Amino acid sequence: REVDRVVIDPAKTFTVCQYDDGPLVELGNARVFLASRQGQVGHDIPLLCAAHRAPRRTPQTRYRAAFVGRLWTHALRQEMADALGDRQDVLIYDGDRSTRFFVCKLLSAEIALCPRGYGGSSFRLFEAMQMARPPLLLSDVDTRPFRRVLPWDDFSFYAARASDLPRLIDERSSDELAEMGRRAHRVLREELTYGRWWSHVINELADLQSSS
Repeated sequence: REVDRVVIDPAKTFTVCQYDDGPLVELGNARVFLASRQGQVGHDIPLLCAAHRAPRRTPQTRYRAAFVGRLWTHALRQEMADALGDRQDVLIYDGDRSTRFFVCKLLSAEIALCPRGYGGSSFRLFEAMQMARPPLLLSDVDTRPFRRVLPWDDFSFYAARASDLPRLIDERSSDELAEMGRRAHRVLREELTYGRWWSHVINELADLQSSS
């Protein structure tokens, strides 16, 4: 009732919601920006957390790709483990460990595996960018934000099916992956950190308004 009273014109209204399921009240035609949307409805924004502290010495590269986390939060995670589990150059660690362990394993790989969990995005995507590792988002929805203006394919990967993972992690050279990681770090720092990504929301709202 309060929403109905306050919102004069839903077509000119927007809201930002981090909750993966989106707003729990009916907002009509209002634009909804989500950090980890579940389905096709919503406009994507970054799913950020506090920056991690890098170790004094960068771990030696040991893996082509790595994942540390829980596998049970979405079926695609187990499918990822099944698709890559027999590879010696891929680390799949199922369980909770310290932040230091997570960061060190991420830095010891050339690609960060970022499968969706309950929501369609992953904190790992942006954590990988912080650590200058190209992220590989595995999700049934491509939640990489602001794709109309940011060249995500230049510094990240996207797979809708776990069966695509072996091809994606093998198609670039180590030098190319290192350059992708540097680009990812630069884009995060310049475009997607707290206080910066809002400009893309404003521009996207302007584009939506002009096209409506």
